[in-house]
Order: sequence, then structure tokens, then C-alpha cells
Amino acid sequence: MGIEAVVFDYDGTLVQLNIDFDAMRRGVERLLETRRIDRTPFTGLYVLETIDKAAGMLSQEDREAGRSLYRAAIDLVTELELQAAKKGKILNGVVEVLCDLKNLGIKVGIITRNCEQAVRVSFPHIEELCDIFIPRDHVAQVKPHPAHLTLALEKMAVKNPRDCLMVGDHVLDIEAGKRIGMKTAGVLTGHTTSQQFVEAEADFILQDATAVLECIHKGEKLVEDSFLQSGKLDIQILEKLLRQYALSDARVLIGPRIGEDTAAIDMGERVLIVTTDPITFATDQIGYYSVVVNANDIATSGAEPRWFTANILLPEKKANKALVNRIFEQIHRACKELGISLIGGHTEITHGLDRPIVIGHMMGEVEKQALVTTGGAKVGDEVLLSKGICIEGTSIIAREKAEELLSRGISRELIERAQGFLFDPGISVIREARMAWEAGRIHSMHDVTEGGLANGLHEIAIAAEVEIVIHKAQIPVFEESRVICEALGLDPLGVIASGALVITAPPMEAEKVLDRASREGLAIGSIGRVDKGKPSVSLITDGRKEPVPYFSRDELVKIFEEPSQSPPIG
Repeated sequence: MGIEAVVFDYDGTLVQLNIDFDAMRRGVERLLETRRIDRTPFTGLYVLETIDKAAGMLSQEDREAGRSLYRAAIDLVTELELQAAKKGKILNGVVEVLCDLKNLGIKVGIITRNCEQAVRVSFPHIEELCDIFIPRDHVAQVKPHPAHLTLALEKMAVKNPRDCLMVGDHVLDIEAGKRIGMKTAGVLTGHTTSQQFVEAEADFILQDATAVLECIHKGEKLVEDSFLQSGKLDIQILEKLLRQYALSDARVLIGPRIGEDTAAIDMGERVLIVTTDPITFATDQIGYYSVVVNANDIATSGAEPRWFTANILLPEKKANKALVNRIFEQIHRACKELGISLIGGHTEITHGLDRPIVIGHMMGEVEKQALVTTGGAKVGDEVLLSKGICIEGTSIIAREKAEELLSRGISRELIERAQGFLFDPGISVIREARMAWEAGRIHSMHDVTEGGLANGLHEIAIAAEVEIVIHKAQIPVFEESRVICEALGLDPLGVIASGALVITAPPMEAEKVLDRASREGLAIGSIGRVDKGKPSVSLITDGRKEPVPYFSRDELVKIFEEPSQSPPIG
């Protein structure tokens, strides 16, 4: 791959600062107003560029007035940067990855549009961890102007920009790198979405800055022909594919989109809802899982799940009639419980599989005015969650890994309780979804599956183009789930979690849902709110606000990723 140097942005990439850019812009606008400067020429400019242009324009008439405006505006910007820096936090793993890069002989640069004084407040030992550090007050023109990055490469004695990687959390970083021919990587620890990085033509999209080391070391994600990791397809790849190849017609009300689990087709007065989901982790009760997981998607659209088809792939030399019969019995049981008809499908013995896989397809219908979408979440909504997180993951682990859990000191009694999570509290959200759409005017619903609550909330945020803020103390985690996740080193926020339903609704309507849930004995509570902002998810812990990662692979993959760890068939 030949990466000679990595240049990092600072705020949002290496540290979390939460600078109040709205206050910054308002303050600069007030300075312009007091000097009777028309704001029209500065529409669409960032704050620093606005200051430079306004001061330059004013200097043409009165040089001292231009200098005065520039000093006042920069002082305002600096003060807000310092306020944020005092509460700033170096992101997890950043110090380690900077040290590791240098130990590998890769040059490390850090550039920022922030002032040096503010950076040294939040990251006092910054120069010990990089080869060069260039804040805004060390250059005449800041990124995305090429002079900022060009100076960084010159100071590191890097001759070819193509051998360098620019890493940042904003499209400005991508623009800056591309201007001088660098490879570019967007990180999702700021407020820029993967879609925005795709549109900015970033070469790579990473979960956070620490992923740079793994990419360089293993050649993963930075090499076009590298093998893809297990788990969901990378959002960057999927978004490009959907934009390039997805076709639709006027009757398709909801088509393929990131965050939406169903398609909606206009059938006149009613809407046909269609979804599909495979079962790839579980083998025990795989037929039951397949029906319920797909029915959940239909129910979160406000529809009644009605018709099911199953594509059943069985492993060669491991499948027998008893296995096939068990899968069909499980499908029948789930369909009967939920009032669903099995209307077709496909079966085959498939070469190369080490376990059975069932790909379910579910259809349902709903009146057009009652259709609910994932992307319907609105600013100001309460975020409600049913039952608790990682219910499905807890059940799968307990069923497939009982002996390993015993070896780690977990009691057989707890394991048996966890095995029962499939049915109690259960992975179905149909009852909760039906209650919610009957009780109040809800804006969105989303069942939490692969990637856990974290990914479920990210999918809502992306689809609705909002920020979601949740409180750790309000997220229900069953004791069985907590114990098992701790024993295996899994983050409960990233564990597959069918059985948990996320609902967003205006506060008054959310109260109606909570009241109805209480009367019906359903466990639903508020965990946060929907805010205005770029699509993102934040977690408040002990008063601290931190970004919630998107899990490119479900945490469950960790315990099934080795071939020898394949679950038993049965």
C-alpha cells in the first residue's frame, strides 16, 4: 500500500470538543452588523473564511477598521474554542494509535483550524505523539486551502502526496486532501455521515481514527481487492451500489435506503409492505427466528404481517430429514402464533455451508395514511425502547455457547434463563408495535437487529437526518445479558437485539404510548430524544456526551468468527 505518512485532523477526529459553532457564527454576524457590513457575500462560507473575506473587504476602505474587525472576530472564535477545550476529551485509542504509527516508521502529522492555545489545553502533550503539528495560527490559509497540507508534507519531508493519507471527520478534510492528490479517509466520530463522505468522494470511510492502524497493517479497506469482513456490507459500498443500480417506479413509496428495513408499494387504498432477512447466527430454532424477525420489520411499518416465504439452505453432508422437519415445525409454530401464512419458498442442499441458513421474506399490508417509516423521526421526539437490549444475542449465545459460558464461571441456572430469552421476554415486537400505533401519533419505529441498539439508532438518524441523544442510565439491560457480555468481552450496545423496539414520537404522544404500555403490562421506557443536527448518535454517561460507534460487525461475530466456532446443527 506504501503509506509513508498520515495526517490527522484534530477536532472530531482525535478529540471530542463540541465547539459551539452556531454561537460562533452568530457572534461573527453581530460583529458584521455593528459595522453595517452586508452579510450576503458570505452566504455559504465557513466562519474563518467569512472573517478573512469581511476583514479584507473592510480593509479596502479603512485598513485599521479591517484589522479591528479581524482581531475582534478571531478573539471571539478563540474564546469559544478555549471554552470547548476545557471540557475536551481525547478519543479512546487515539494516543495508542499515534504511538503505534510512529513505531511502524510512518510519519504522523496533525493539522487543525483551531488555535494553538486551545489545542494545548485539551491535548497538552500533542507534539510528543506526532512529527509535526500545525494549528491555524501557524499558516496564512487554513485547510481546505492546499497551503495547510502542503506545509505539513514539506515539514515531514514527504515528496509524493499519493503516499499519504488525510484522515478527518469533515468533508473539508476530504476536500483538502484531494486538492493535493492525497488518499483520504473520513471518520464517523464527528457529525459527518457516511453518505456525506461518499458524496465528497472520500477514498475510505472508517469507524474512527484507530481503524487507520488496522487498515495499514492488514491492508483491509484501503485495498480495492481485499476481502470483505463478515457482517453487514460496509455502508460506503452499499450506498454507492444503491445509487448506481437501484431502480424504482411511481408505485414504490419506500425503496432501497440505508436505515429502512422494508419496501412499500402503493396498492391503491392500501400499501403492500415487503421485507427480507436471513438468519445466519442461530441454528437452534432457526425457523422460529426467521418468521419472527421478518414479521418484526413489517410490524414496525404499522402493518400486519400476513404472508411468509422461506429460502432454506441446508449444509451438504450435515443435513438430514430430522433437521428439515424441525425447521419446518419451527416455521409452522411461529406462523400459527402470529397469524401468518406460509405461501412458498425454496429448499436445497448447498455445497460449502457449515450450518443451515434460512432467508425469510415477509409481506403485510397497511392503510396508506397509517404507514410508519424509520425515517419519520422528527426533532423534538422522545426516543422510547421496549423490553431491553441484546435479547436475541443473549439467547443465541446461551443456546450455542453454553459449555463455554460454564467454563467462564457462569451458573447453569443463569444460562438456562438466558436460553429462554427467545420466548421470554421474546424476540417479537409485534405486540409493542401494534400497541404503539394504536395509542398515539408516532413518527417512526425500528426494530433493533444486527449491530444492536447502536446500529438501530444510527439507522434512524441516517434515514431521518437527525441527531439522537440517549442516556446510558436509562437503557435497560437484563442481568443475564450483562453477565454474559462481560464474560465474553462484548459491548451490549452492539449485540444483535431483536425483541427491542425503538419508537419516536412527540412528547405528548410518547406519554400516551407509555401510559398504554403500563396498562397493558408492556415494558417500554424513554431513553433519550431526537435533536437537530447532522445524522449521529450520542450517549450521555455521568453528564458526559460521547459519540456512539456504528458497529460494522455485530459483536456476536467475535465468538463465531473462527471456523472451529461454528454452532452445532440442530
